[in-house]
Amino acid sequence: RRKRRPAFVGHIAMPSSEPWMRTKQLILAGALAFVCGYTDAITMIRWKGFATMMTGNLLFLGRAMLADDPSVPYDRLFYISILTTFALGVVAYRLAEARWPKRGASILGLALSVVILTIEVATVLTPSPDLSVGHYALAGITPMFGMLMAACTAGKLGAPTNLITGHIVTVATLATKPCSEGSLTTSDWHKVRMSSVILVFTFFGAGIGAALCFLSSETADGMLLPVPPAFAILLWCYDHLAKPRSLIKRAQRHARRRRQRKKQRAEEEEQGYSSGDTSSEDSADERDADARDVEGGGGG
Repeated sequence: RRKRRPAFVGHIAMPSSEPWMRTKQLILAGALAFVCGYTDAITMIRWKGFATMMTGNLLFLGRAMLADDPSVPYDRLFYISILTTFALGVVAYRLAEARWPKRGASILGLALSVVILTIEVATVLTPSPDLSVGHYALAGITPMFGMLMAACTAGKLGAPTNLITGHIVTVATLATKPCSEGSLTTSDWHKVRMSSVILVFTFFGAGIGAALCFLSSETADGMLLPVPPAFAILLWCYDHLAKPRSLIKRAQRHARRRRQRKKQRAEEEEQGYSSGDTSSEDSADERDADARDVEGGGGG
């Protein structure tokens, strides 16, 4: 079987596509999980609701509607609005992906990042608690995470970065596979690494977010300001994850065109020299013929 020759750009070999793709997936999943954990910690401290974990919000809703639990911080309408806008984020992603194939996450993510940034700036600039944007501002943040859940589940990562329960199940299930079914496959190891990275980075994101909130103020004003630019950058990287070597390939095409132009110029110059030599030989033949004619005429 013939081995595939590595592609080169100058003297740099292109990395293997599959391992490099999986490495980028792990890096991106860890970064997204960190931001999700960080955001959840802040929204829970500030608004007593989750931006990413709809299970927690549904539990609060059940306690508010059915148990009439006085310990629930807000009314049922608040938690209904969070669940609804999360679902609208999923719908918006599907529509954006249909309108801009393979670019829906980054385009929609940029718009939703502007919304989150506007909410946080309004929270920071509010001069009085009476004029605050209120806890319903959380409903303006959750569409981003609904979109993220839909994109990561059905898209290029193939795993949600804010579904902690599922990742715990994945790690526990695959940990027992060698005892029952044999050794883990390459795909299994990638799932274990992916789930482990998401669990660890979510943990650290939540811890750092909570620590910063308690060190700054009870309302954690301004703590969400890094989230919108982080999401805009990460979602751009997410949409370009399918082209792991696009820049290298672009450089290859540019180098290939340059070599072709050089070759074409060399061929044209060679043709020019050949035509010049041919014309010189023709001129010499004509002069010889003229000289023979003159000699023949003189002899006559």
